[in-house]
Amino acid sequence: MHRALLTALCVLLASTALAERPSDSSIWAQNLRSMPKAGLDTVAQAVGDLTIEHHSFTFTIDTGRFIWLEPTTSETGPMRWAAYFEGKARFRFVPPVSIERDQVRRFYDTDSLDQFVTSALILFDDSLRSVIEHTGGRTGAETSLATRRSFEQLLRPLVRHENSLFTFSVMRALVHPGPDPFLLVMTELEDRSHTAYMYDPYRREPVHLVRDHNIPGEQFMELVSSYVDDIDESYATVNGHATDQLSPRHVEIEAALSDGGEFRGSATITYDVLDESTQFVRMALHEELEVDSIRDRFGSAVPFVRYENDSHKSEGLYLLFDRPYNPDDSLRLSYYYHGDIAKREAGEFKVDAGASWYPRYGFGRRSTYSIRFRTPRDLTFIVSADLIDSTTTGDTLYTHWEAEIPVTNLSFNIGWFTRYEFGGDGTPPVSVYYNEPLHRNVLKGSGRSTYNDVGDDIVACLELFSNTFGPFPFDRLVVGEIFYSHGESFPGFIHMGANTFISTDNWGEDHLFRAHEVAHQWWGSSLGYETYHDQWLSEGFATYASLLYLQQAKGDDRYYDKLKEYADDIFSARKYLFFDGAESGPVILGRRTASTKTEGDYNLIIYKKGAFVLHMLRTLLTDWETRNDSRFFEMLKEFHQTYRGATASTSDFRHTVERFTGTDMGWFFDQWVYHNELPEYRFVYDIESEATRRQARCTVTLESGPDNFRTLMPFEIRYDDRRTVYRTAWLEGNRAEFVLPLDGEVDKIVMNPFTAVLARVKQ
Repeated sequence: MHRALLTALCVLLASTALAERPSDSSIWAQNLRSMPKAGLDTVAQAVGDLTIEHHSFTFTIDTGRFIWLEPTTSETGPMRWAAYFEGKARFRFVPPVSIERDQVRRFYDTDSLDQFVTSALILFDDSLRSVIEHTGGRTGAETSLATRRSFEQLLRPLVRHENSLFTFSVMRALVHPGPDPFLLVMTELEDRSHTAYMYDPYRREPVHLVRDHNIPGEQFMELVSSYVDDIDESYATVNGHATDQLSPRHVEIEAALSDGGEFRGSATITYDVLDESTQFVRMALHEELEVDSIRDRFGSAVPFVRYENDSHKSEGLYLLFDRPYNPDDSLRLSYYYHGDIAKREAGEFKVDAGASWYPRYGFGRRSTYSIRFRTPRDLTFIVSADLIDSTTTGDTLYTHWEAEIPVTNLSFNIGWFTRYEFGGDGTPPVSVYYNEPLHRNVLKGSGRSTYNDVGDDIVACLELFSNTFGPFPFDRLVVGEIFYSHGESFPGFIHMGANTFISTDNWGEDHLFRAHEVAHQWWGSSLGYETYHDQWLSEGFATYASLLYLQQAKGDDRYYDKLKEYADDIFSARKYLFFDGAESGPVILGRRTASTKTEGDYNLIIYKKGAFVLHMLRTLLTDWETRNDSRFFEMLKEFHQTYRGATASTSDFRHTVERFTGTDMGWFFDQWVYHNELPEYRFVYDIESEATRRQARCTVTLESGPDNFRTLMPFEIRYDDRRTVYRTAWLEGNRAEFVLPLDGEVDKIVMNPFTAVLARVKQ
């Protein structure tokens, strides 16, 4: 077996070293490389009184001319794919829903764009080309220096740093037209920003508005707005429909990792073809990994295009097959690649691979894995899969790993680890890989026995979360220390930052950090989220789970203090204090809550506000007479059990919530997930005493927030004899008046105890 492994690896390394780069052998690869460098052609087209209408966008031309760009080529001849316009035109973009109008306002101080422009760069498929060719006469394209400069300024942001994303989309549209025509219109607006509308029928969200972010050290096209073309204010279609061309079924990896951290190997992946005319496919691979060649099942080279300049590496990897594949086909591709993904620093490995150390396609697709690695024998090597075999020959450790149950991703870790075992008595076994030399030599004596704190926390988390969310989804949990401060969770496997192995703080932050990563075993690794709109089902849920563990580890006061801290952070964002800057977006925006206009909002909204949404659902499902909240936790168990091993959407979660509330919860999700307003209330009350009864006449006024805001608000009645009773009242609209019955002398009535609702209260 050792000889077979060694022979296979030798063949692998030899084939990798000798493989030619086939990326220039395809006409499509040549096109993708040449299109970003295209110049203006010598042919122009006069145009007048032409309107290009496209969903939320119109480009109305009064008069002017189109100057064609140099055509790209195909087997049937040249293809027109872009033109530069100069003249008089109107650029108008009006998103159909409030979420996207608010998003436009964050960048432009207006919720829609309606401006006159004098130039534009337009990328299109054959449908628009044909229209342009029939709008006016053809002329010569004499161009001034100003015209050429304007054209270059509009093209440069789209193709900067060898970006092939936009030209890849238009090339695909030319060869395999989608159900709706592709269009991209780039122009310069009055604020001198370069802004582009794009409709790409091959994306899950085809409508896009992007803007050039160009400051020293930061140059990229930033996404402003993105949505499906049939979206409406119900947001029922917010996730759109999957447009994946492929689904990876099985991944086989054979690789070697040197003691210097250099990776060299191959990944052979079997794909099911999902879409008609699958010919051009965008993959992702870690930016530090260089692809030597890609081959199909017959050993033929597959053309591809990737970055060539080390100064702007990216994960994009574009495969350009010589013929289209269809759903009856099965693809088997072998990728040969190498690079540094476990760099050495201060003598230690810094594993920076995540799950991008092998070619990835799509999002959330699950597959099985077979992995064979060759690593130095004196280093511990672990993979987030089941170890099938481990042998040593000379200075080399050979390991074989399998993941027979389909999972979304895998990762590995390597270093001078000591393994410590925890759990196993009523909880799954836990292996903690602690890097003692790192703490002794680099971090200077820190972390003595802290691996016990880490292991104990993890076991306690597993016990709590198993009782709260349902059984642990995997057979065992492996935790490996990494020379970073962050954590990352994979199925049955966690990268845990070295900072939490230094010491365990008294404020509970280490408990939160460890618990958050463990919670991802349920929320993220087991139950995945459908699209970025649903990211809070992973990060918000894991954050709330970590609060539950903080409550267990540090007590109720620390738990409620942390909730109040989250509430203060959310209310202190730019919008709510009326400081300069853009307002924060809603939870449903997912990763798009983070932008150059809303820095830090991803953590604020998806993690903290996402957790608060769960806290408020707990409030709704609590019996305040008895303070029994078991229905809430039964709901979470059912949600996880229903979607375990699959993906869920926000809509799926809402349906689960409605089964437990027995009522339509659209109002709740509309307020707290799909929109971003926060209520501020004023609460006053008067005690009325009569011979037979005593009561509090209460008035709650909504001082800030939408008129239709609705919530179930708890009230804490503190009696002079130190009794505490809880009552609830529904608040709806600008003013609510109600009576709370009393049975003794009242010391104080407190609105919104336990920060049960994300609201500010003046009383």
